[in-house]
Amino acid sequence: GNEVRLKDCSAYGSQQSLWILADNHNVMQGDGGNICFYPTVPGVYDVTLLASNEAGSGTTTLQRALTICNADSKTGL
Repeated sequence: GNEVRLKDCSAYGSQQSLWILADNHNVMQGDGGNICFYPTVPGVYDVTLLASNEAGSGTTTLQRALTICNADSKTGL
């Protein structure tokens, strides 16, 4: 699959970041403020960021933020 890059742009910076990409059947996780995923399973994924620093923690989710298909990029088949 193609690379998907995610960047934590939390206000005031974060010391710890956890990314979660999830659809109804699959879950991928990664630690770090700037990470890359290589999803290979087709689906429509929600993207969640859990971030924390010395001031506290927070979570945000973008529903249906990432669509992965297995079609050939040149022919669409």
